[in-house]
Amino acid sequence: NSIDIFFQVNLDEYIKFIYQLYFVIGFYSQFCFMLIIYLLYSFHTNLKLVKQSRSFVYFSIFIFASLVTPPDVTSQLAIAIPFLVCYEIMLLFFITLEEYLIYSKKSNIEKNGI
Repeated sequence: NSIDIFFQVNLDEYIKFIYQLYFVIGFYSQFCFMLIIYLLYSFHTNLKLVKQSRSFVYFSIFIFASLVTPPDVTSQLAIAIPFLVCYEIMLLFFITLEEYLIYSKKSNIEKNGI
């Protein structure tokens, strides 16, 4: 009455998995790069718009995660959460940088009396 379990290696599925993994990792690195470029551009134009479009970015990330993963929630979250963390860290960095530059500009004006 024992159940026999066999592990069958399928090369086609393994190659497909590796290909998808490389795609997701490559897209993740490109996403971080595009995010930095976008925030640098927005830093000089309007960083408030970036803050307001946060819900759109979240929605887009979850749509991407649902397209590249199987239909279970765990794998979708495993793809979406690193993107969201990267987005929030970059946004926090640029917001802090903006506040620092505003503060230093005000202190220079007060110091020089301009």
